[in-house]
Amino acid sequence: MFRICRNCAKDLFLKNIIENNRKKGTCSLCNKLSSYTLETSEKKFINTITFLIRYYYSEWEYHSKLGGDSIEYLLSHQNPIFSLPKKCDEDILSDFLMSFINDIYDNDKVHIITAYGRDIYNHIVNNAVSVGSSSIIESISQELKYRNYFLVEPKYEDYFKRLIPFITREIDSGCKYFRARIGATKSASNFIFEKNTTEDYFTPLKDKEIGAPPIATASSGRANRPGVSYLYLATDIETSVSEIRSHPSEIISVAQFISKNKLNVADFSYHKLSEDLISDEGSDLLEFIINIEKVLSTMATPRNNSTFYGITQFITEMLRKLEFDGILFKSSVGSGKNLVVFDPQNFEWIPGSGHVYKITKVEYSMESCLVFDEKEHYDRIYD
Repeated sequence: MFRICRNCAKDLFLKNIIENNRKKGTCSLCNKLSSYTLETSEKKFINTITFLIRYYYSEWEYHSKLGGDSIEYLLSHQNPIFSLPKKCDEDILSDFLMSFINDIYDNDKVHIITAYGRDIYNHIVNNAVSVGSSSIIESISQELKYRNYFLVEPKYEDYFKRLIPFITREIDSGCKYFRARIGATKSASNFIFEKNTTEDYFTPLKDKEIGAPPIATASSGRANRPGVSYLYLATDIETSVSEIRSHPSEIISVAQFISKNKLNVADFSYHKLSEDLISDEGSDLLEFIINIEKVLSTMATPRNNSTFYGITQFITEMLRKLEFDGILFKSSVGSGKNLVVFDPQNFEWIPGSGHVYKITKVEYSMESCLVFDEKEHYDRIYD
C-alpha cells in the first residue's frame, strides 16, 4: 500500500484533495507519519493525478510515439504536481510511481492519450490545459470574419452557459475601484522665485466628466460595441492609468467609484481547479476558460484593435446575456485587474476622490521574434 502526505504534494489542488480525504498513515515518499495522507490506489487520487497531468503537460511531452518522455520520467524529476523529498530513494520513488501509472493510462474519466499506434497521425494531440488553446475561441474568431455576430451567437450559447458555476463571483455594495481618463483643467499657478519655475494646479475631471461616456459618443472598446456605454474600472491607480495608454507629458485624471449594489460578475482574473472539472469534458471547459482569460487580458495594438475587439466584444455580449453585471480580468499592462460594468448606474463617483498625474515616462520591453524563411516548411502559412 502506497500513500502520499499533504507535504509531498506541490500542487494546491492535490493538497486540498488529500486534506479533504485525510487518513492517518506513513507517507511512502518522505517516510513520515501524517494525519493527512491519501492512498495511491484510491480512485480520487488516480482521477486527480490524471487530471493534473492533462492540466500541466502537453501530450507530446509524455507520449513516446511523439518523441516525449514517459510520465514516470516527468514525475520522477522536479515537477508541478509532487514535492519530492531531497533524499528520496530512487527505488522507493519508482515503486511509488508505478503503483498508479497504469491506472492513469487506463483512466476512463480523463484520457491523456488521444490515440495509439498509427492512429496518432490522424488525431490532434492534446495541449496542456493550462496553455488555454481552446479550439472554440479560434472557431468563433474565424466565423466572425464572414458572418454577423448575432448569427454566430446561437451556436455557442451552450458553451458559455457551462461556464457559469466556475466563473461567478459576487461583488458587494461599497466596493471601490479606480477610473482614469486623459485630461484635467489647469486652474491656477504660482511662480517659485527660488527655483525660477512655475507650479501649476489642476482640477481633476469629476462625476460625469470621468464616468462612462455618453451613449451617443461611445466608441468601440475591448468589451463594448460602438454606441454601447460600459464603465471601465481598475483595482488600483497604476493599472487604471496604464490601461488608457497615455503618452509622456499628458495630464491624467483619476477618481474612485463605489458600487451601489451587489453585483454578479464573470471573473476571469484567475481560474480554480475543481473536482467538478475532473473529466474530459471538464478539461475542455477549463481550457476554454483559460483561453478567455488570455484573450480578455491581451492588449490589442491601435492598428488592429477593431479586428481583435470583435472576439472580446462577442465574449462580453454572451456573458451579458447570461445576466452577469460585468466581467473581471487581469490587466496585461498593469499589476491589477480590470472590471467592466455593463450598467454604469451600478457605480457612482466618490466626491473628492480625484487626483491628477502627469505622465513622465513610458517604458517598453521586447522579445525577439522568429523571422519567416520562404524556403522552410511550416504547419500553417498566413496570407
